[in-house]
Amino acid sequence: MVRKRGNMQEIANERGPVAIEEASAKCDLRSNLAEVKKWDGVIGYILRDENSALVDLNDPAKITDYAILSSATHEAGAELSTLFGLGRIRRTVVQGRMIKIVSLDIDDARVSVFTEATVDTDRIIKKLQER
Repeated sequence: MVRKRGNMQEIANERGPVAIEEASAKCDLRSNLAEVKKWDGVIGYILRDENSALVDLNDPAKITDYAILSSATHEAGAELSTLFGLGRIRRTVVQGRMIKIVSLDIDDARVSVFTEATVDTDRIIKKLQER
């Protein structure tokens, strides 16, 4: 029995850094999003992964509207990719008269950042892809 416990500890130790690395990557993404949220013209963001969603918007009353816009943008991109054989779409930028949405797939997470139409989205994309 002592051997089994020893083996279990070794396995746990081998798996430990992987979990820490994954958690670290998520923390980096969240901290980058928090920094981007402070920039002028940024309205907010939605961060979704397979288990949860994190929403930070200036106008909480419009959470549903922004969530629907984010989801519709992602689905439309996927449909267009299939239709034209483009492969996996990693980022989408949609600009309206008043706002812009930047959708990114980063690892297993989907990020949507909402900004005013005049904001430079390339800067946001670079910041969120930092490791």
